[in-house]
Amino acid sequence: MKLIACTTLLALSLQTVAQIQDRLPVLIGKQASNNLRFISNDGKFTYYQRSSGSLLLSTNYKVQEILKEAPGSQFDITSSMSRRKLIISVNENFHKYFALRQEQKLYTLNFGETVPVMLGKGISPRLHRKDTWASFYSPNRQALQFSNLQSSLLKFTVNLSNKLNPYFVPEVAMVDEDRIFYTDLNNEGVPGIIDFKRGTGRMTPFLKVNSPLQKLELCQNEKFLFIGQFGLSRSGLGSSITRYPLSNLVPQEGKIIYQSEKDDIGHIVCDFSEDKIFFIQNKTQKGDKEYFEVISLNVNDSEIKTLTSLQFPSQLINMDGTLLLPLNGKNFILEGNNELVRDSLPKKEQTPEATKDKEKDQEEDKE
Repeated sequence: MKLIACTTLLALSLQTVAQIQDRLPVLIGKQASNNLRFISNDGKFTYYQRSSGSLLLSTNYKVQEILKEAPGSQFDITSSMSRRKLIISVNENFHKYFALRQEQKLYTLNFGETVPVMLGKGISPRLHRKDTWASFYSPNRQALQFSNLQSSLLKFTVNLSNKLNPYFVPEVAMVDEDRIFYTDLNNEGVPGIIDFKRGTGRMTPFLKVNSPLQKLELCQNEKFLFIGQFGLSRSGLGSSITRYPLSNLVPQEGKIIYQSEKDDIGHIVCDFSEDKIFFIQNKTQKGDKEYFEVISLNVNDSEIKTLTSLQFPSQLINMDGTLLLPLNGKNFILEGNNELVRDSLPKKEQTPEATKDKEKDQEEDKE
């Protein structure tokens, strides 16, 4: 019975991938899709990894090694719409040690370049203030670490109050040079948002929800801070998204732009478009099995457009102006540059060096 159930689930999964692939373009490169880590919106820069533990950059018909880590290392790249810096996360024990709290090596890198600079060890890295600041979370210290990327001596730490949930990872937004918003848990496990002033070290509660069965999300673009409240575990607490102007960021200036009685997943993307935000919405109708889809919400007129028909999307990625939906080892393009489906070289422009690099990549992928 278990074998039959597994086979049925696999068949349904493959069928779903086939259906979405008929409607949405797939991000494709000359590298295997599981090795791709970042492709710039214009297709000029492709970062990819090898099983040997290397992270490489392919550009201008050349391949350059950026990092050499332990064999089997997993790399992730974090970017922003400012396109000045990248953050590289390195998990050396990806296939050996499974732990949500495992801290990773973090490096910064100039966009499109190949010389990394050590940032620290932690998880959930973010770029802020037009890529002049970076932050990451240290689970071991239960602290947010901030580093100025223009002056290596300018650093500071924000300690969390959370003592109950060892797997809690805070959301963070640096709204100006002196003001940080981040999420935390109180001694009852209820999440809230803290307004931290770097100059004075003062911490002021900005928002608190009513139940530990809710999560808070922060998403910032050039003009607004979006705060999402989402019920967890079929709590029935519902969902809402409130928009705050960065020019006057006080609780009473918040405007609710979305509200639902259902518990959405969230994962808000707000820096892709000036007029739209994207997130995963609960589409369940009364009496039906629970299901979710990716939607776009027009922040001006509240128009909702459903972008998928999957029933179980779980993640959204804004990769340099291309909105991606990862699913079963493929990256589907939801919005953005639909022409960005390959980074391979035209045959007539192939050089002997490029051909040799491609053959070497293919051999290492087989290994």
